[in-house]
Amino acid sequence: GQTTVNSWDQLFDTTAGSFLRMNQGRVTLQADRDEALAATAIYLGHDINDLSPAVLNEVEATLIDVKRYLAQFADATTYYEGLAADTFHVSHAWSGDVLFVREATPKPEITYTIPNEGAHIWADNYVIPKNGQNKDTAMVFINFMWEAANAAVLAMFRNYMITNRLALNGGPKSQAAFAASEEPPGMILPYVWGLPDINPLVADPPDPRAALMKTLVPRTEAQNTALAALWDRVQTA
Repeated sequence: GQTTVNSWDQLFDTTAGSFLRMNQGRVTLQADRDEALAATAIYLGHDINDLSPAVLNEVEATLIDVKRYLAQFADATTYYEGLAADTFHVSHAWSGDVLFVREATPKPEITYTIPNEGAHIWADNYVIPKNGQNKDTAMVFINFMWEAANAAVLAMFRNYMITNRLALNGGPKSQAAFAASEEPPGMILPYVWGLPDINPLVADPPDPRAALMKTLVPRTEAQNTALAALWDRVQTA
């Protein structure tokens, strides 16, 4: 059977003989509503921000169809444990979690990839509360954390890829050293270099999937209410 996952088709195609059917009960989709809905929309060829009734109806029907063959909609703790125990063969997961389980188990055969059709991209962010009391101090801290060396250390600690090119690649001196002697480029690398297995946004040469990474736009309260109802129907179907 197929041993490499590189397409959303493998997680959503329910026809006889499909990857999902052959791995029935061993595949998970994200328990996070927005992640699951976005993945489904991409599989169906829709914009992840298209909330028209026709698209949402198709997304809902697809998820209900797929659900029969999944192990479950799994949160991070659940798919972490399932991948570690070989209960799950494939999990729709956040990249840092995949690297954590691969290192902690250890299971070097566990890999992370981005489907050829692209994916929803998300980012952790530093924010300052509107009513925060020490905003200047907060901004100093954020600037400190965005310095390349500190960003690289944070990437090592959290196991999530970063888009700070200086932290990844280092400055001209480290690049020259790498070219001359193959010493690891960058601040902390080689560890950060491969977090976790692929990051198309900073690949060199550019990865064609970079143009296919999508972000969600802000939603209204009414839209979130409708999506919550849709997700409830999927869960109870």
